[in-house]
Amino acid sequence: MAILIILAILIIGYFAGKIVHDHYAHKMPEIVDPGDGAWDWYDDYISLAIRGMQYYHPADYTEEGYIVAELDNQYDQHAIAVYTRKLEIIGHLPAGNWQLHRFLIEHGRYIPARIAVSSTEGLEGDERMYGSVYLDSGKYRELHGIEIDTGY
Repeated sequence: MAILIILAILIIGYFAGKIVHDHYAHKMPEIVDPGDGAWDWYDDYISLAIRGMQYYHPADYTEEGYIVAELDNQYDQHAIAVYTRKLEIIGHLPAGNWQLHRFLIEHGRYIPARIAVSSTEGLEGDERMYGSVYLDSGKYRELHGIEIDTGY
């Protein structure tokens, strides 16, 4: 009986994840590097730490993705999720970024971001994940006027 319950939970979890993916997939434009230096490192960017990666186990990743304002996160009413361009969740930005959350809501719930995730071996031989999101504050000038917890 316990095996059936576990199997049912896994199946429900799979389809719940697929529903979330399908919900965002048709709304987000494909990110294409235009080749005109659009993702060159600006002097004018904001770097934020990614939290909760241990729940998602992302592979090392350096590419474009999205930050998305979540509307129904039970742990943080202003949660901001970090997604790859393939709409795989990597983690979340630090809790309490209500002004950034509001900014995202006002801009259609998501904006493109550059994402860097790497893993390293900890002192006890365990794997440690580190991740950052880079927001182009040159493109989104309104980010200069809001308070953001970078998590560093």
